[in-house]
Parts: sequence; structure tokens; C-alpha cells
Amino acid sequence: MMCLTLLTIYLPATQITLASSSRIRLGRPKPCDNDSSITQPMPLPCALSGLSKPIMRVLIILLIILLPLPLRADSLLLDFGPVLTEEADSRLSPAHMIEEIDYSIWNTLEGDSSNLVFANGDAAPSVSIDVGLSVAGISSIDFSREAISGELGVDINTGVYARSSPIKDGIYGELGDGAVVGLQIRGLPAGAYKVFIHGRNTNSTHDTPMRFFLKVAPPSEIVSFSNDDIYALVDNSVPANKHDFVEGDNFAVLSAVVREGQSLFLAAEGTGIETRGFFNIVEIIPETGK
Repeated sequence: MMCLTLLTIYLPATQITLASSSRIRLGRPKPCDNDSSITQPMPLPCALSGLSKPIMRVLIILLIILLPLPLRADSLLLDFGPVLTEEADSRLSPAHMIEEIDYSIWNTLEGDSSNLVFANGDAAPSVSIDVGLSVAGISSIDFSREAISGELGVDINTGVYARSSPIKDGIYGELGDGAVVGLQIRGLPAGAYKVFIHGRNTNSTHDTPMRFFLKVAPPSEIVSFSNDDIYALVDNSVPANKHDFVEGDNFAVLSAVVREGQSLFLAAEGTGIETRGFFNIVEIIPETGK
């Protein structure tokens, strides 16, 4: 049985009831009853009626601050590859240009990590990421297999791909292997998310279409993807769009609802001349805030 402790505070014209869920209910005050025959505890305002108004205001503020608040999800920005994104280039991404998210601190990742921060710089101690690969021709991701991390950018390196842009470098499979690259993000706060994905081989000027998969499930060392799962196709057409971001042309957006204890799984699969999957960035943006 869940117990909910209520704290009732009386002001001159209003009664405020605070619950541990941080909701506030307003109502008319109840009068103090000074009948000494009543054995129930005296209401808080009656017990504190001798306190001055300034002290009461301070107590109210302290009580509101100390009430437990629900965990708020923050944006998580994942930049794959060895190149550290400089501050001047940190907003060269679809979520920043389209959603106008407030913060731009990236996690530079070449593989598994449990040392992550949210986009505002706050530590994300409960969140970790596993990177894995499939065997060629197989749709199951094995998170004991490691992807390759590379600087890339030999052929596509201007406009939104210039300098230290987070969308230029990335992770991918062996050349000719056709390996699907997979990600498992554990420990996200429960909630609804938009997931922005950019994945392209920027060492190539060819068409490099990609299919990006998403599923939410309990944590696992092996996970399979199919066309029955949520997915989006990205053209990565030629010539490459280097000036802005267009959904379906050079990035994808997928939606997910993550519940307590579930992992968010993503996969990238090449569907054209480039059969390997590529991840340059993943931006995980909570639907409730930026």
C-alpha cells in the first residue's frame, strides 16, 4: 500500500496542502479549535501561530524546495567517432537546427561508455551505452562485438560537415562486411523521447542510403531487428545536402516511450552501394522538455 504524507500550511486567507507528488491544492482555511478536551494533535498553523510572517514565509519556501520532485529527463547528445566537437561547431546537428534545444554538450564516443553527461553538462550516472555489430547478413546485434571508429570526412567536409562537426566522424563495420551497427542505451529516465539520427559514410560521394531501426525492450547482450520494428529510411543522396537538415534526406527522427528498467535499442543498416551501417550522431530529446 502506498502512503502519501500531506503537509498542510495555513495562510491568512488560503489553505495550501502539499503532497509528496509536488502538487498544490488550494482551499479555505479551517479555524483553530482551542478546546482543550480535544486529544488530536493541534493543526500545524495553530501550533506555529506565534511565529512572525517573515519566518512563516521562509518555512514555506524551505518546505517546497525540500519536497521530492520527479526525475526530469534531459537531452542526451551522442557524438560517435574520435573527433572532439568544438564549441563553435556544437550546434551543427538536426535537433539543434530544428528543435532549437538549449544545450550542446556532446559525449564523444568510440565504443561502450558509462561516463556520460546530459546536454546541459549534468552527470548522467544511471545512463550507459553499449555499441555492437551484427555478423554479415545477420540482423542480430551482438554487443560483445566492437564497431570501428573513424574520423571520416574525406569527401564530405564543408557546410554542416565542416571543421569539427559532430556529423562528420562516426562508427561503422568492416569494409565489405555489411555489418549492422547497433546501440543499447540503458538507464534513461522513463518517458517519451524523440530520437534524431544522422548516419552517413562521409568518406564517399556515392548514394549511401541507410535504414535506422528502433525498439524498446529489457536489457540484453543480443538483440534482433526486422522490418516489423520501428524504422526510418534516409536517402543520403548525391550531391550531399551540406547546407541544412531535411528529414528523410540526411537525417531521421524516431519516437520512443521508455519505461522504467527498459533499454533503448537502435541499429543502422546500409541499403545501397554502402552496405555497412553508420552512426555519426544520435540525439535523444525528451518530449517534455529540451
